[in-house]
Amino acid sequence: MSAHPLDYLDSISHQIVKDWTDQLNHSNTHYATRPLSELEATTRECLSAYLTAIKDEDFEPLNDFIASIAFFRGSMSFTEHEVVDAFRLFRKIASDYLLAGLVSDDVEIDPLSDVIDGICQVVDYTILRFSEIYYSARANQAANAAE
Repeated sequence: MSAHPLDYLDSISHQIVKDWTDQLNHSNTHYATRPLSELEATTRECLSAYLTAIKDEDFEPLNDFIASIAFFRGSMSFTEHEVVDAFRLFRKIASDYLLAGLVSDDVEIDPLSDVIDGICQVVDYTILRFSEIYYSARANQAANAAE
């Protein structure tokens, strides 16, 4: 029996987190130096916030996550590009799983396009919001250093 795409993503969230964590851990970025437990926790929190934003149009958990990860990764000297790429990974991972689920008849076809569009919109929103916070923090640091 086919599931709604968002329910399907919920049902495989552990696999999404694992794949996302593995891809970050095997990247050529600062993420490769971070403990797996940390990467798992942050990807799990981000996934939950993404799905809440898509399902419920509730962006508060996502905004909270974006602000905390901007501070957290910024304090570790992660570049903006590294964090943006990590956010983007979800779009590819989720889309690949949804398309595989469609082929195996585990995912309903009718809402699939809307869900993929929702994923793209939420990831784009996250990247824009993160970039605003990151830029603002860097500008404040530069201003403080100039004083």
